[in-house]
Amino acid sequence: MNIFIYSQQRYLSSQKISTLNVEQLSEEELLQIIHEIRKLNLTLYEFENLAQSNGMKVEELDKLKIKLEKKNAFTNFETNKNVQNPEIKKDSNQFEIRKPFFSDIFGSEFFANDLLKFEPNQNAPVPENYILGVGDELFINVYGMQMMSHTVKINQNGKIEIPIVGEIFLNGVNIEASKTILKQKIGQVYKTLLNNQSQLSLTISKFRTIQVTVIGAKNPGNYQLSSLSTVFNALQISGGPSENGSFRKIGLYRNNKKIKDIDLYRFLVHGDQSDNINLKDNDLIKIEVYENRIKMEGEVKRAGTFELLSNENFSDLLTYCSGFKEDAYKSKIKLKTYTEKEQKIITLQSNDYATYVPKTGDVFKISKLLDRFENRVSIEGAVFRPEEYALNNEIRVTDLIKLADGLTENAYLDQAILFRKKEDFTDEVLSINLSKAIAGDPSHNIVLKKEDNLKIFSLNELKEIHSVQIEGEIQKPGNFLHVEGISLYHLILQAGGLKEGASNKIEISRQMKSDELMNDKSSFSEIFNIEITNSLEESCKSFILQPNDIVKIRKKPIFEEQNQVKINGCVNYPGNYTIKNNKEKIFEVIERAGGLRPDADIQSIKIKRFNKLNSDSTAKANFVYVPVNFKKIVKNPHSKQNIILYPNDEIIVSKFNDVVKILGEVNVPTEVPFLKNKSVRHYINSAGGFNTNKSKKNIYVVYSNGYASRTKNWIIFNHFPKIKPGCEIIVPEKREKLNKTTTGELIAISSLLGSFAGIAIAVLNFTSKN
Repeated sequence: MNIFIYSQQRYLSSQKISTLNVEQLSEEELLQIIHEIRKLNLTLYEFENLAQSNGMKVEELDKLKIKLEKKNAFTNFETNKNVQNPEIKKDSNQFEIRKPFFSDIFGSEFFANDLLKFEPNQNAPVPENYILGVGDELFINVYGMQMMSHTVKINQNGKIEIPIVGEIFLNGVNIEASKTILKQKIGQVYKTLLNNQSQLSLTISKFRTIQVTVIGAKNPGNYQLSSLSTVFNALQISGGPSENGSFRKIGLYRNNKKIKDIDLYRFLVHGDQSDNINLKDNDLIKIEVYENRIKMEGEVKRAGTFELLSNENFSDLLTYCSGFKEDAYKSKIKLKTYTEKEQKIITLQSNDYATYVPKTGDVFKISKLLDRFENRVSIEGAVFRPEEYALNNEIRVTDLIKLADGLTENAYLDQAILFRKKEDFTDEVLSINLSKAIAGDPSHNIVLKKEDNLKIFSLNELKEIHSVQIEGEIQKPGNFLHVEGISLYHLILQAGGLKEGASNKIEISRQMKSDELMNDKSSFSEIFNIEITNSLEESCKSFILQPNDIVKIRKKPIFEEQNQVKINGCVNYPGNYTIKNNKEKIFEVIERAGGLRPDADIQSIKIKRFNKLNSDSTAKANFVYVPVNFKKIVKNPHSKQNIILYPNDEIIVSKFNDVVKILGEVNVPTEVPFLKNKSVRHYINSAGGFNTNKSKKNIYVVYSNGYASRTKNWIIFNHFPKIKPGCEIIVPEKREKLNKTTTGELIAISSLLGSFAGIAIAVLNFTSKN
């Protein structure tokens, strides 16, 4: 159920709908109302509640409903509801649709599921105990010897008025009693009613509305509801408990007295609807603040956050979780709880489940059982029934062989291998002589432990094993078991078939036998060349492979796979682009992408280039940035700056950035606005100046396209790089000098500087005289 809040005045807003005159609505205005209803995905019932709560007159609402139903305004909306539950969704007309609060708190899904509703069924038979009230509209029908029918409404005085019969008081009277009263009163005029020659029927053609207040809900407020509405209906319309609201402590107040304590878990866990009682006019539903919320994680059937009452224990919590999963570790549970200062971990033993009372904020973690067996041993290989067996009492090697129905005829008796897990879970391998074990030697017929695995070899397995190798343009290159009579064709099929770039030439190298090597000492291998002329099967099926053959599938000489580059950022059509040829350049690809957008920074373009040997974009430090001077490229597309692109290159076109970043050994690393013609010193001062550990002469600037420029030094003078928008000024840390300058070196430097000063003065004097 949705509650709607409007950011603009629309036809469904309180200001518009409360003064709406349906008869004066134009066709265009009616279509606008239908458009708003469909945008908000309202059912007829939701629309009625919304209109009434926003002050629409009942008479006008009835007229509008007739017009809307003729236009099929509510067709199929019940089944087309969006099942997803974002808390707030905006449509194109700026309506805010507020969905119920939803989290992992058990019970919140009750208010987030559009398919779970508690709307009263207006078409169901009226309960005999339904109490009539002001606003109920009745249809009274007399049939038989005499006939009469009237639709009447209970007025503010609690009465109905029937022509000829007069006024009849029915307010506060139930349906069954009302029939008796009507029969007596109408029977005074229609006499055949009293002798049963005529009959009377009473139905409610329209139920009155009642006002119910909900506080502590996600959307608290006053709601105009049908008189058939229940507690669950009101809770769902109001969005359910707020973020801190309780699902267990909800009170229903009538005439300033609490008449019902409502616990939603009775319904959610046991299906008990005893709390879902009918509401009356001016009822108040108060949702208290929760006391205890406990989180259950891991191997339970229903994980999440649960609300417990103060007298409930861990066993009750397990009931709300629907119990442990089959593979849950039940012996003990890890619990995180809060102390007054910090968190604490507690281990809860199974015999404490019924007595431990969880505290708010507790988090229980139910672990899985280990992937181990407490009594499993297994046997494989040359036995008749190789499988797992139960380790009951004391079992030796020969006992396990008997359980597997004995050894096969070709079992190798001189050696078997026993794989064992030691107490510290490290692996241990033991050699077993089966002949000695069968003879009763206790050093070989040893006692087995849990998780032991006995491997018995067959004589066939111990024969020399051969393989063949296939490589090149094949789907699954590698070594394959050589089987007597295997053909080249069958090996290619085993390896998944040829790749698209495979040529029609196949080379097979075969190891020469020792006697052949003696006759021809210049050759170690024999080479066979197969050409695929017709089908693969016809060309390769007749060639029988020998052990240790190596098959090479060559690549087509001119075959090239289609490679792509990516362009991101401020271009008109970003995305992936296929490289047309091996010489396609950056300018051409940017043109194919529709050119630069107006907000693109032409000086920031760079290429992210991945390592050729590893194009995995997730690998750390697996790429470099290539700076691009796109201004020069635009002026001259044949410029060397217009570089050739490689497969998997990523062109990055950044948005214009009018700030300068100052990093490193400054007092306050920061970003400041770019100011034209300002030097490095200006930006350093903007960052609070240098700190004591700076290296002024090693300052460098990294521009937005990735190009870096360092400070140029001449004697004691520093010439800093030019500053551009989007660049970074890096002040490195001062390096410690290995050898400090000696006194003699300082005197030499001073003399040199003095000489330069003398030369400079002489030049200035000469200039002034001329």
